[in-house]
Amino acid sequence: MNIQGDLVDAQTAEKNYAPEDKWIISRVNKAAKEAKENLDKFELGLAAQRVYDFIWNEYCDWYI
Repeated sequence: MNIQGDLVDAQTAEKNYAPEDKWIISRVNKAAKEAKENLDKFELGLAAQRVYDFIWNEYCDWYI
């Protein structure tokens, strides 16, 4: 994978975003890390499930 580090820098999030934005940024970074780990192990189904779970269970249910 070509993802290096977090998708959004923690220091940038600390300065410019509301608490709910900081929360979703931390969750998307965690989901991306877990999906990348699964992809690195060629576990495409687990990676896709993690992305799906993030979108529906965190982004849609809580953030929107």
